[in-house]
Amino acid sequence: MRLAAITRRLALPLSLITLGCGATFLDPTGRQQSLETTQKKYTELVRWGDLLRASAYVDPEVRQEFLVVAEQLADLRMSDFDIGEIEYKGEDEVTVVVTYRAWSQTTLVEKQFRETQDWTREEGMKNVWLVRTDLPAVVADTGLAHF
Repeated sequence: MRLAAITRRLALPLSLITLGCGATFLDPTGRQQSLETTQKKYTELVRWGDLLRASAYVDPEVRQEFLVVAEQLADLRMSDFDIGEIEYKGEDEVTVVVTYRAWSQTTLVEKQFRETQDWTREEGMKNVWLVRTDLPAVVADTGLAHF
């Protein structure tokens, strides 16, 4: 009887410990952690207006277009951002939607806009993630560069 009572008392804590340890091994290569770190760093750089440094995370195929947008947004200041839904499309593809609040130094008007970030991991064993962003389209559609 006493052994059964002790077993019942330990069953829940032990199962939670086991579950917690199991969660550690769901991503043994660190892909998710690498993505989260990279995505947050890129988003923070955009938020602080350091688009030149943020461009290091942009896929080289679209980096030049991103840099053109960076020049257009020189007078824009981001006051905040919210990382929204993260959609995993497999081990090497993720889409993240980020909402920014920005204001123009010339008009002092604040606007909210969304950026869709499509992240892909480079082939091989590296945990290098690159983003394809719709920021150029967002800037063109919303007139962010001119408000």
